[in-house]
Amino acid sequence: MAAIIAAFCGEFIATHIPAAEMPAISCSDKTLHFFAYAMLGALFAICQIIRGVRLRNIMLAGVILFPLYAFFDEITQPIVNRTADYFDWRMDMIGSIGVLLISCLAAVFLGRIAKNVKNHKKRT
Repeated sequence: MAAIIAAFCGEFIATHIPAAEMPAISCSDKTLHFFAYAMLGALFAICQIIRGVRLRNIMLAGVILFPLYAFFDEITQPIVNRTADYFDWRMDMIGSIGVLLISCLAAVFLGRIAKNVKNHKKRT
């Protein structure tokens, strides 16, 4: 849980660097939003899966948490002379919830493989 909190705090700090102090970055702002939130989504999913939280509850929490957090992240950026942008928020959603969904589907798939292997070993 501490890793999730640290990652969210790190992301918040990174998105609140004053505009004048932002380093030059050679890729799209939307790409950065996508990958930053994709990493948050993956970390959130992995930590919750390890804790044994049901996948349905992980998805429900993610669908509630990520839009609210990303909205808060965007609306507080003008405080440091940055622009709140709907399209940034949208990329945050695509990255976080997309990777969250992929992580949960992977957990189901890997769980089925492990179950099949276990059943096969019992038969032999």
